[in-house]
Amino acid sequence: MVNKHLVTVIQNKSMSKTFYRLQMKDGSNGETVTNHMLSIDRITAHEDFGGEEFVSLKPGDIVIVHRSAYPEAMVEVINKIPSNLLDDKSLGVDFSVHVLSWFEDIRKVNSEIDTLWGNFPFTKTFSSLNSGNPTYSKVSKWYNLIISKRMLDETISLLNFKKQIILQGPPGTGKTYTAKNIAEQIIFGEISKDKKIQKAKLEKSEQFRIIQFHPAFSYEDFVRGISAKATGEKVAYEVENRILASYAKVAQKNWENTHSLPDENARRQQIMHWIEQWQAVLEDKLSKGEVLTLTEGTRITRTTTDGIRYDGLNLWKVDGGVPNRDLVEMYLHRVSSREDIKGLTTLTSSANDKMF
Repeated sequence: MVNKHLVTVIQNKSMSKTFYRLQMKDGSNGETVTNHMLSIDRITAHEDFGGEEFVSLKPGDIVIVHRSAYPEAMVEVINKIPSNLLDDKSLGVDFSVHVLSWFEDIRKVNSEIDTLWGNFPFTKTFSSLNSGNPTYSKVSKWYNLIISKRMLDETISLLNFKKQIILQGPPGTGKTYTAKNIAEQIIFGEISKDKKIQKAKLEKSEQFRIIQFHPAFSYEDFVRGISAKATGEKVAYEVENRILASYAKVAQKNWENTHSLPDENARRQQIMHWIEQWQAVLEDKLSKGEVLTLTEGTRITRTTTDGIRYDGLNLWKVDGGVPNRDLVEMYLHRVSSREDIKGLTTLTSSANDKMF
Protein backbone atom coordinates (compact mmCIF):
# COMPACT_ATOMS: atom_id res chain seq x y z
CA MET A 1 0.00 0.00 0.00
CA VAL A 2 1.38 3.44 -0.95
CA ASN A 3 0.32 6.36 1.22
CA LYS A 4 0.09 9.33 -1.18
CA HIS A 5 0.18 11.90 1.61
CA LEU A 6 3.39 10.42 3.01
CA VAL A 7 4.97 10.49 -0.47
CA THR A 8 3.97 14.17 -0.80
CA VAL A 9 5.47 14.99 2.59
CA ILE A 10 8.76 13.31 1.65
CA GLN A 11 8.85 15.16 -1.66
CA ASN A 12 8.16 18.50 0.04
CA LYS A 13 11.01 17.94 2.47
CA SER A 14 13.49 17.22 -0.31
CA MET A 15 12.55 20.30 -2.35
CA SER A 16 13.76 23.86 -1.81
CA LYS A 17 10.94 25.66 -0.02
CA THR A 18 9.83 29.29 -0.22
CA PHE A 19 9.05 30.82 3.17
CA TYR A 20 7.30 34.10 3.89
CA ARG A 21 7.29 36.32 6.98
CA LEU A 22 4.33 38.39 8.20
CA GLN A 23 4.22 41.01 10.92
CA MET A 24 0.58 41.25 12.01
CA LYS A 25 0.62 44.64 13.71
CA ASP A 26 -1.76 47.56 13.83
CA GLY A 27 0.04 50.24 15.81
CA SER A 28 -0.14 49.82 19.58
CA ASN A 29 -2.91 47.25 19.13
CA GLY A 30 -0.63 44.85 17.25
CA GLU A 31 -0.33 42.22 19.94
CA THR A 32 -4.11 41.96 20.31
CA VAL A 33 -4.51 41.47 16.55
CA THR A 34 -1.82 38.78 16.43
CA ASN A 35 -3.18 36.83 19.40
CA HIS A 36 -6.77 37.01 18.21
CA MET A 37 -6.16 36.08 14.57
CA LEU A 38 -3.92 33.12 15.41
CA SER A 39 -6.46 31.90 17.96
CA ILE A 40 -9.05 31.58 15.16
CA ASP A 41 -6.51 30.13 12.68
CA ARG A 42 -6.24 33.21 10.49
CA ILE A 43 -3.67 35.74 9.36
CA THR A 44 -4.42 39.27 8.16
CA ALA A 45 -2.75 42.31 6.60
CA HIS A 46 -3.70 45.54 4.89
CA GLU A 47 -3.46 45.19 1.12
CA ASP A 48 -1.29 48.31 0.78
CA PHE A 49 1.21 47.07 3.38
CA GLY A 50 1.10 43.34 2.63
CA GLY A 51 1.42 43.99 -1.08
CA GLU A 52 0.62 41.82 -4.06
CA GLU A 53 2.79 38.99 -2.73
CA PHE A 54 0.60 38.67 0.38
CA VAL A 55 -2.69 38.98 -1.51
CA SER A 56 -1.50 36.23 -3.90
CA LEU A 57 -0.67 33.63 -1.24
CA LYS A 58 -1.65 30.09 -2.28
CA PRO A 59 -2.81 27.04 -0.32
CA GLY A 60 0.24 25.27 1.07
CA ASP A 61 2.41 28.39 1.37
CA ILE A 62 4.37 28.59 4.62
CA VAL A 63 4.35 31.84 6.62
CA ILE A 64 6.23 32.80 9.79
CA VAL A 65 4.06 35.13 11.88
CA HIS A 66 6.08 37.45 14.13
CA ARG A 67 5.96 40.58 16.28
CA SER A 68 8.90 42.83 15.39
CA ALA A 69 11.99 40.62 15.89
CA TYR A 70 10.14 37.87 17.76
CA PRO A 71 8.60 34.92 15.85
CA GLU A 72 5.28 33.55 17.10
CA ALA A 73 4.26 30.64 14.87
CA MET A 74 4.77 28.84 11.58
CA VAL A 75 1.50 28.48 9.65
CA GLU A 76 0.37 26.83 6.42
CA VAL A 77 -2.08 28.72 4.22
CA ILE A 78 -5.37 26.92 3.60
CA ASN A 79 -7.42 29.43 1.59
CA LYS A 80 -8.31 33.09 1.21
CA ILE A 81 -11.29 34.33 3.24
CA PRO A 82 -14.09 35.97 1.16
CA SER A 83 -14.48 39.70 1.82
CA ASN A 84 -17.97 39.21 3.27
CA LEU A 85 -16.62 36.82 5.94
CA LEU A 86 -13.76 38.94 7.30
CA ASP A 87 -13.21 39.01 11.06
CA ASP A 88 -13.85 42.15 13.12
CA LYS A 89 -10.10 42.55 13.70
CA SER A 90 -9.25 42.04 10.03
CA LEU A 91 -6.79 44.49 8.52
CA GLY A 92 -8.34 44.04 5.07
CA VAL A 93 -7.17 40.70 3.63
CA ASP A 94 -7.55 37.46 5.62
CA PHE A 95 -6.35 33.91 5.02
CA SER A 96 -7.42 30.74 6.80
CA VAL A 97 -4.33 28.91 8.08
CA HIS A 98 -3.24 25.81 9.95
CA VAL A 99 -0.73 26.42 12.75
CA LEU A 100 2.08 23.93 12.11
CA SER A 101 4.17 24.91 15.12
CA TRP A 102 4.40 27.51 17.88
CA PHE A 103 7.84 29.03 18.31
CA GLU A 104 7.70 28.53 22.08
CA ASP A 105 7.44 24.77 21.47
CA ILE A 106 10.13 24.44 18.80
CA ARG A 107 12.72 26.61 20.58
CA LYS A 108 12.78 24.13 23.47
CA VAL A 109 13.96 21.28 21.25
CA ASN A 110 16.48 23.08 19.01
CA SER A 111 19.01 25.63 20.28
CA GLU A 112 19.85 26.88 16.77
CA ILE A 113 16.21 27.76 16.02
CA ASP A 114 16.00 29.40 19.45
CA THR A 115 18.49 32.06 18.25
CA LEU A 116 15.74 33.46 15.96
CA TRP A 117 14.16 34.98 19.07
CA GLY A 118 14.92 38.69 18.99
CA ASN A 119 16.77 38.39 15.68
CA PHE A 120 13.98 38.01 13.13
CA PRO A 121 13.95 40.54 10.22
CA PHE A 122 11.02 42.98 10.44
CA THR A 123 11.64 45.84 8.01
CA LYS A 124 8.36 45.28 6.13
CA THR A 125 4.90 43.94 6.89
CA PHE A 126 5.26 40.98 4.52
CA SER A 127 8.02 39.52 2.36
CA SER A 128 9.61 36.25 1.29
CA LEU A 129 12.76 35.00 3.01
CA ASN A 130 15.79 34.89 0.75
CA SER A 131 17.50 31.51 0.65
CA GLY A 132 21.18 31.37 1.56
CA ASN A 133 21.04 33.60 4.65
CA PRO A 134 21.12 32.43 8.30
CA THR A 135 17.45 33.26 8.92
CA TYR A 136 16.29 31.15 5.98
CA SER A 137 18.52 28.27 7.11
CA LYS A 138 17.03 28.26 10.61
CA VAL A 139 13.45 28.57 9.34
CA SER A 140 14.11 25.71 6.92
CA LYS A 141 15.37 23.58 9.82
CA TRP A 142 12.25 24.51 11.80
CA TYR A 143 10.05 23.40 8.89
CA ASN A 144 12.00 20.16 8.37
CA LEU A 145 11.60 19.25 12.04
CA ILE A 146 7.83 19.62 11.63
CA ILE A 147 7.86 17.53 8.45
CA SER A 148 9.99 14.86 10.13
CA LYS A 149 7.44 14.64 12.96
CA ARG A 150 4.63 14.39 10.42
CA MET A 151 6.51 11.65 8.55
CA LEU A 152 6.99 9.76 11.81
CA ASP A 153 3.27 10.01 12.59
CA GLU A 154 2.39 8.81 9.09
CA THR A 155 4.80 5.89 9.39
CA ILE A 156 3.33 4.84 12.73
CA SER A 157 -0.15 5.14 11.22
CA LEU A 158 0.90 2.80 8.39
CA LEU A 159 2.42 0.40 10.90
CA ASN A 160 -0.78 0.35 12.95
CA PHE A 161 -2.75 -0.43 9.79
CA LYS A 162 -0.45 -2.99 8.13
CA LYS A 163 1.31 -4.29 11.29
CA GLN A 164 4.60 -4.32 9.39
CA ILE A 165 6.61 -1.82 7.35
CA ILE A 166 9.86 -1.80 5.38
CA LEU A 167 12.24 1.15 5.59
CA GLN A 168 14.31 1.07 2.42
CA GLY A 169 17.50 2.93 1.54
CA PRO A 170 21.30 2.74 1.19
CA PRO A 171 23.50 2.38 4.28
CA GLY A 172 23.70 5.50 6.41
CA THR A 173 20.33 7.02 5.44
CA GLY A 174 18.75 6.67 8.88
CA LYS A 175 16.73 3.45 8.68
CA THR A 176 17.82 2.09 12.06
CA TYR A 177 17.68 5.58 13.60
CA THR A 178 14.08 5.99 12.39
CA ALA A 179 13.11 2.48 13.51
CA LYS A 180 14.34 3.20 17.05
CA ASN A 181 12.41 6.48 17.13
CA ILE A 182 9.26 4.67 15.99
CA ALA A 183 9.75 1.98 18.62
CA GLU A 184 10.30 4.48 21.44
CA GLN A 185 7.28 6.55 20.38
CA ILE A 186 5.02 3.48 20.32
CA ILE A 187 6.30 1.97 23.58
CA PHE A 188 6.91 5.08 25.70
CA GLY A 189 4.88 7.78 23.94
CA GLU A 190 7.88 10.07 23.41
CA ILE A 191 11.25 10.28 21.65
CA SER A 192 14.37 11.05 23.68
CA LYS A 193 16.68 13.76 22.36
CA ASP A 194 19.57 12.00 24.09
CA LYS A 195 20.02 8.78 22.14
CA LYS A 196 21.99 7.20 24.99
CA ILE A 197 18.86 7.50 27.13
CA GLN A 198 16.81 6.09 24.26
CA LYS A 199 19.19 3.14 23.92
CA ALA A 200 18.97 2.33 27.63
CA LYS A 201 15.16 2.54 27.62
CA LEU A 202 14.75 0.30 24.59
CA GLU A 203 17.22 -2.29 25.83
CA LYS A 204 15.26 -2.62 29.08
CA SER A 205 11.95 -3.02 27.27
CA GLU A 206 10.54 -6.46 26.55
CA GLN A 207 8.81 -4.96 23.49
CA PHE A 208 11.95 -4.07 21.54
CA ARG A 209 14.75 -6.02 19.95
CA ILE A 210 17.06 -5.53 16.97
CA ILE A 211 17.65 -8.61 14.83
CA GLN A 212 20.31 -8.63 12.13
CA PHE A 213 19.64 -11.18 9.42
CA HIS A 214 22.55 -12.71 7.50
CA PRO A 215 22.99 -15.67 5.10
CA ALA A 216 23.69 -18.13 7.93
CA PHE A 217 20.57 -17.09 9.90
CA SER A 218 18.13 -20.01 9.61
CA TYR A 219 14.53 -20.80 10.50
CA GLU A 220 15.80 -22.72 13.54
CA ASP A 221 17.62 -19.57 14.72
CA PHE A 222 14.63 -17.29 14.27
CA VAL A 223 11.47 -19.34 15.04
CA ARG A 224 11.98 -22.70 16.75
CA GLY A 225 14.90 -25.08 16.85
CA ILE A 226 16.18 -28.31 18.39
CA SER A 227 18.97 -28.17 20.94
CA ALA A 228 21.10 -31.09 22.04
CA LYS A 229 21.70 -31.21 25.78
CA ALA A 230 23.82 -33.67 27.76
CA THR A 231 22.04 -35.44 30.60
CA GLY A 232 24.62 -37.65 32.24
CA GLU A 233 25.82 -40.16 29.66
CA LYS A 234 22.88 -39.49 27.34
CA VAL A 235 22.05 -36.70 24.92
CA ALA A 236 18.57 -35.20 25.00
CA TYR A 237 17.08 -33.27 22.07
CA GLU A 238 14.68 -30.50 23.09
CA VAL A 239 12.58 -28.15 21.02
CA GLU A 240 13.18 -24.57 22.08
CA ASN A 241 11.54 -21.27 21.18
CA ARG A 242 13.79 -18.83 19.38
CA ILE A 243 13.35 -15.08 18.89
CA LEU A 244 9.97 -15.00 17.10
CA ALA A 245 8.34 -17.75 19.16
CA SER A 246 9.61 -16.18 22.39
CA TYR A 247 8.12 -12.85 21.40
CA ALA A 248 4.85 -14.54 20.50
CA LYS A 249 4.75 -16.07 23.98
CA VAL A 250 5.35 -12.66 25.61
CA ALA A 251 2.65 -11.13 23.39
CA GLN A 252 0.19 -13.81 24.39
CA LYS A 253 0.90 -13.22 28.08
CA ASN A 254 0.50 -9.49 27.56
CA TRP A 255 -2.85 -10.04 25.84
CA GLU A 256 -4.04 -12.28 28.65
CA ASN A 257 -2.99 -9.74 31.30
CA THR A 258 -4.73 -6.95 29.43
CA HIS A 259 -7.97 -8.86 29.16
CA SER A 260 -7.84 -9.99 32.77
CA LEU A 261 -8.24 -6.35 33.95
CA PRO A 262 -11.51 -5.27 32.33
CA ASP A 263 -12.48 -3.01 35.23
CA GLU A 264 -9.29 -0.92 35.01
CA ASN A 265 -9.52 -0.61 31.21
CA ALA A 266 -13.15 0.43 31.44
CA ARG A 267 -12.19 2.94 34.12
CA ARG A 268 -9.52 4.52 31.91
CA GLN A 269 -11.93 4.76 28.98
CA GLN A 270 -14.52 6.42 31.21
CA ILE A 271 -11.98 8.96 32.49
CA MET A 272 -10.86 9.77 28.93
CA HIS A 273 -14.50 10.32 27.98
CA TRP A 274 -14.88 12.74 30.90
CA ILE A 275 -11.72 14.58 29.81
CA GLU A 276 -13.07 14.99 26.26
CA GLN A 277 -16.31 16.41 27.65
CA TRP A 278 -14.33 18.73 29.92
CA GLN A 279 -12.24 19.97 26.99
CA ALA A 280 -15.42 20.77 25.06
CA VAL A 281 -16.55 22.94 27.98
CA LEU A 282 -13.11 24.61 28.10
CA GLU A 283 -13.20 25.39 24.38
CA ASP A 284 -16.64 26.95 24.75
CA LYS A 285 -15.51 29.14 27.66
CA LEU A 286 -12.26 30.15 25.92
CA SER A 287 -14.19 31.12 22.77
CA LYS A 288 -16.20 33.53 24.95
CA GLY A 289 -13.04 35.14 26.28
CA GLU A 290 -13.21 33.69 29.78
CA VAL A 291 -9.96 33.42 31.75
CA LEU A 292 -9.56 29.84 33.03
CA THR A 293 -7.03 29.77 35.87
CA LEU A 294 -5.33 26.58 37.00
CA THR A 295 -3.45 28.14 39.90
CA GLU A 296 -2.92 31.69 41.08
CA GLY A 297 -0.23 32.17 38.43
CA THR A 298 -1.31 29.93 35.53
CA ARG A 299 -4.22 29.77 33.10
CA ILE A 300 -5.42 27.42 30.35
CA THR A 301 -4.86 28.98 26.93
CA ARG A 302 -6.20 26.32 24.57
CA THR A 303 -6.94 22.62 24.14
CA THR A 304 -5.41 20.23 21.62
CA THR A 305 -6.31 16.76 20.38
CA ASP A 306 -4.05 15.20 23.00
CA GLY A 307 -4.05 17.58 25.96
CA ILE A 308 -4.36 21.10 27.36
CA ARG A 309 -1.97 24.07 27.02
CA TYR A 310 -1.29 26.73 29.64
CA ASP A 311 0.90 29.76 30.35
CA GLY A 312 1.93 31.86 33.32
CA LEU A 313 -0.42 34.82 32.82
CA ASN A 314 1.83 37.88 32.98
CA LEU A 315 4.50 36.26 35.16
CA TRP A 316 6.30 34.14 32.59
CA LYS A 317 5.84 33.40 28.91
CA VAL A 318 5.87 29.62 28.54
CA ASP A 319 3.52 27.52 26.45
CA GLY A 320 3.24 24.52 28.78
CA GLY A 321 1.19 21.41 28.20
CA VAL A 322 -0.26 18.34 29.91
CA PRO A 323 -1.09 15.27 27.74
CA ASN A 324 -4.46 13.57 28.18
CA ARG A 325 -2.74 10.31 29.11
CA ASP A 326 -1.13 12.10 32.07
CA LEU A 327 -4.47 13.57 33.12
CA VAL A 328 -5.84 10.01 33.22
CA GLU A 329 -2.91 8.80 35.33
CA MET A 330 -3.22 11.72 37.74
CA TYR A 331 -6.96 11.10 38.16
CA LEU A 332 -6.44 7.37 38.78
CA HIS A 333 -3.77 8.10 41.41
CA ARG A 334 -5.77 10.96 42.98
CA VAL A 335 -3.02 13.54 42.48
CA SER A 336 -3.66 16.73 44.46
CA SER A 337 -0.24 18.42 44.75
CA ARG A 338 3.03 19.03 42.90
CA GLU A 339 4.71 16.53 45.23
CA ASP A 340 2.22 13.87 44.09
CA ILE A 341 3.10 14.62 40.46
CA LYS A 342 6.84 14.27 41.09
CA GLY A 343 6.27 10.94 42.78
CA LEU A 344 4.19 9.49 39.94
CA THR A 345 6.62 7.56 37.71
CA THR A 346 3.99 6.64 35.10
CA LEU A 347 3.80 10.25 33.82
CA THR A 348 5.65 11.38 30.70
CA SER A 349 8.74 13.53 31.20
CA SER A 350 6.89 16.58 29.84
CA ALA A 351 4.45 16.47 32.75
CA ASN A 352 7.16 16.19 35.39
CA ASP A 353 9.25 18.92 33.72
CA LYS A 354 6.52 21.46 32.97
CA MET A 355 3.62 20.83 35.28
CA PHE A 356 2.53 23.91 37.22
